[in-house]
Amino acid sequence: MSNTVVGISKVNPHYFTINGEIQLLISSAEHYGALVNRAFDYQRYYRELKKNRFNQTRLFAGSYFERASDFSFDSNPLAPGDGDLVPLFANPEKTVLHPEYTARLRDILTTADAAGVVVELTLFCVFYNESNYRDSPLFDPAVDRREFFDHLTAEKKRYVQLLLDEIKPFDNVIIELVNEPYWMVRRPEPVLRFQQELAEFVKAHAPGKLVAWNVDNNFSCAFNHVPGADILNFHYMRPECVPANYHRACPIVDDETGFLGSANRPYREEAYLALLAGAAGYSNLDMAYSVEAPDGAEHCSENCTHGGGKSFHRELAKLAEFLRQFDFSAARPAFDLFRPECRAAALTFGDGRVLAYATKTGDCPLAVSLPAGEYLLCWFNPVTLELQKEEPHRSTELWMRPITPPDRDEMFLEIVPQ
Repeated sequence: MSNTVVGISKVNPHYFTINGEIQLLISSAEHYGALVNRAFDYQRYYRELKKNRFNQTRLFAGSYFERASDFSFDSNPLAPGDGDLVPLFANPEKTVLHPEYTARLRDILTTADAAGVVVELTLFCVFYNESNYRDSPLFDPAVDRREFFDHLTAEKKRYVQLLLDEIKPFDNVIIELVNEPYWMVRRPEPVLRFQQELAEFVKAHAPGKLVAWNVDNNFSCAFNHVPGADILNFHYMRPECVPANYHRACPIVDDETGFLGSANRPYREEAYLALLAGAAGYSNLDMAYSVEAPDGAEHCSENCTHGGGKSFHRELAKLAEFLRQFDFSAARPAFDLFRPECRAAALTFGDGRVLAYATKTGDCPLAVSLPAGEYLLCWFNPVTLELQKEEPHRSTELWMRPITPPDRDEMFLEIVPQ
């Protein structure tokens, strides 16, 4: 059995467990290319994750990789250099995985397990351009790339089966079906059927493995299009995604970020808003990890479309450490307790405590609606998590009562019943 066993809480199914204890999956670790790029030093990469106590990463399984010119990244490990692509298959018939691939996959999962990291293994990715498709080991010249996910063919099943056989001993793996299946496809209906059939196939051949469905970008209601999925993943998630999909009673994850420039603040805001809205995880697409700096550069360059780097690692690690103080067994979104006229989210716990965050508050009126009683308002610096101010607060009824943070730009508040 793995040292790091991921599951879903039976007490509060909106959250994950690791080794039986409720845990948020928080990480600035995404870059996808550790498996397919033999030049990437994943040992150094996992040491950085362990140092910051980041406990999740995503890994593209090999059916998709990129070219260096595809996106505006400082460096892209998912775009192997000449001679650095780890081959997926050992034969032209695609019936056997390559020995180098299987050895690297096992060692990556073993290293992640020892570092306390849950690996989200992504089986497929849409093909954003024709080069992506032609480079893929699953390229089919008879099938248009925009119709690749219309049918779960025998070849695709065989590829998935080979992967599932390799990862069976690892309990630190979540299976994501398709990355961004809503892009570059002609018709959504067959793609949704493809994912449901794939979810059923995974569950039949790898019982016990959690299955994640990448629902949409920004905001969407999941409905029941892929009922076989255990986890709902969103990219660039708005906090409203959580209450809109709360009826599914499953973990909802902000599974990818980006396209907000290279500064730390937009990604810090997204982390606070997602996690305090009730998301079970936050996974920052961190392009500071590279072949040259597998443990991450200090910052991404100003020209990079995505953020990350060691400075952001320090900020996110402080937030993760702060949240680990709380018992999430009764946690739920608390938009009814804190509703300012700005971007905000709040989470309440079974012991009556509330965490609230707001950004770009400006001159927006801020207020809380609490059951009658005495409270202590504890204001923290959202960057350093240092306590800024404490003040008593009395609520005599359930009406909204104004509050004034120490900083009128960005605020993080803990409300403690007395």
